[in-house]
Amino acid sequence: MGSTRWKRWMFFFPCWVCLVAGFTSSCTMFGGQKSNDQGLLLAADRFSQDLRWEDYKSALTCIAPAARGEFMDQVERLQGGVRIIGYQVVDVGTSGLSGNVTLRYRFYQKQDPQLQTRTLHQQWLFSEEDGVWQVVRYDLQQLMPE
Repeated sequence: MGSTRWKRWMFFFPCWVCLVAGFTSSCTMFGGQKSNDQGLLLAADRFSQDLRWEDYKSALTCIAPAARGEFMDQVERLQGGVRIIGYQVVDVGTSGLSGNVTLRYRFYQKQDPQLQTRTLHQQWLFSEEDGVWQVVRYDLQQLMPE
């Protein structure tokens, strides 16, 4: 009898742990961002990850509405000529509802496939209405061929 109870416990305990972990992570993922350094770091990381994997539709959701047209113009130029290999967040700082992020991007231009590194500076604003950080300046022109 004790052996059956032990086997049942060994089966249900990992399921329970996974359920609790999934619920906890989904709450933080969908619960809105925080208007602090950590929230900005997460938003900047997601934006850079979207750029790296060329998921421009997802990256567009991080752009402030007023800057979306210009962003899509830059994406068209970026798409044909640049491949981002990696990035590193160097510095994050917030002041009220605005923030600055410094990143180091590793990339190559398809016409000249030598690995390059550039430091980019992004400006972000926290939208209290939407509860998210939005990029207002993203500095992508530094990656593009001249």
